[in-house]
Amino acid sequence: MSVPEILLLETQLQRKAFQKRKVQSDIGASISDCKQAIADIMRALKLVNRSFSGKLVIAFKEGGVSYIERVEQLK
Repeated sequence: MSVPEILLLETQLQRKAFQKRKVQSDIGASISDCKQAIADIMRALKLVNRSFSGKLVIAFKEGGVSYIERVEQLK
């Protein structure tokens, strides 16, 4: 995925998140909403697909991603 594609995707996801926030109450997003949003982002970036079963570890350093580990269970 190229940088322009990622920037376009980021803009679309921000717009979608803003629309969701407008609908939600002042209490904020529930945990399940946050988990769903993260899953949507990971699928959009093609790190996982709908059938993925496993673990995704993302390490951050100085505001950027420094390490990604993907462990998948094969059935």
